[in-house]
Amino acid sequence: VKLPGFSRDGAAARNRAMELLKEAGAEKLSLKLVNRAVGEPFTSIGVYVIDQWRRIGITTEHQQVESKAYFAALAEGKFQVAVYPPADPADDPNTQFAYYLSNKLSPLSFSRHSDSQIDALFEAQSRATDTASRLKIVNDLDRLIITQSYNVPIMWYERIIAYNRRMKGWHMTPSNFLGQDLADVWLAE
Repeated sequence: VKLPGFSRDGAAARNRAMELLKEAGAEKLSLKLVNRAVGEPFTSIGVYVIDQWRRIGITTEHQQVESKAYFAALAEGKFQVAVYPPADPADDPNTQFAYYLSNKLSPLSFSRHSDSQIDALFEAQSRATDTASRLKIVNDLDRLIITQSYNVPIMWYERIIAYNRRMKGWHMTPSNFLGQDLADVWLAE
């Protein structure tokens, strides 16, 4: 709750955001949000973010584009702000921080920042052999990423699968990237 944007007092956080915009001379800020034309989670995240920005006086155009144009805009840096909900195949800092590193270390860093402190903490946690010391470095890295806000984590997507009890041979996996071969799936009569 001490980190910027994570206070439990939403009204105070919005007031502080408006103060910061005014101090920066950007109280009439207008943005174009590039987003993928896919309902979940892209459109929902875009609508949520636009609503939150509206509450602090930011005007936003929600530009939803087809996947090819969307990924081209990310790769070429042709956007002011973009929604990019990462999907990780593993619950490990080495995988999950790839989106927050400098573009020099990670092609998935679409913000194109060059913050060497983030990169150094990432490398340090990656080399740490002691669980407690790695956790401390990861927590420091989390705080730095959130404070610098080159990329802003705004959601944690939980995989929920509902299926008919007649479906057999399929097993729940921890990631959308795993278990996609449906050759052994069938419907029981």
